[in-house]
Formats: sequence, C-alpha cells, structure tokens
Amino acid sequence: MILVVNKMDRTNLGNTDEQQKVIANDLTKVIESYTPNDLYLSFLSTEDYFSALDESDEEIKTELIERSGYNIFVDNLNKFVTEHAILAKSRVTDGIKIYDGSYGDDN
Repeated sequence: MILVVNKMDRTNLGNTDEQQKVIANDLTKVIESYTPNDLYLSFLSTEDYFSALDESDEEIKTELIERSGYNIFVDNLNKFVTEHAILAKSRVTDGIKIYDGSYGDDN
C-alpha cells in the first residue's frame, strides 16, 4: 500500500521535515497496524511541482521540485514496485502515462 499526503503547501509549515513529522505522528493513530514506512508514505505539493514545470529560472525550478516532494514520491513508488514485483505479476502500467509537462492533446 502507498499513502500519499497532498496539498502540503497548505500546511502551516509547508512541505518541511518538521511538518511531515507532525502529520506522520497523527497518521500513526489511524493506521495502527502499519507504520508510515510500511505504507511508503509520501508528502506532496502538486502546486509546487506544477509551478516548477512553468519556471524558467533553473535554481527556482530545482527548489520548487525539491519542495514538492515529487522525487521522494517517485523513489517510493519505484521501491514499492520493485519490492512487490508488481510489473512481473500484472499489467498495472498499461494505462499509466507519464506527464511530460505539455497540455496539448495527444490523440
């Protein structure tokens, strides 16, 4: 199981380690039989990620992507797939498309 907490940009401290610890601690109360590590817990700010896609300044773009939590989410997703051998067992990726940053019609 993968657990994703989105809209971290709306929290008091943003998508920071400190804020993530507060939320992870609260989550342990409702996921009793699991730990956050069992669930490949990821904290995202999709708003920061999409802002980064439109950013031309590379330094700001890098900061926004880092703050978005996107890379950690991708790492967790890859770990989950590898550890559970999902690709070998099913066709889970058949309908998945990677967002390339464009908004055009791909038909």
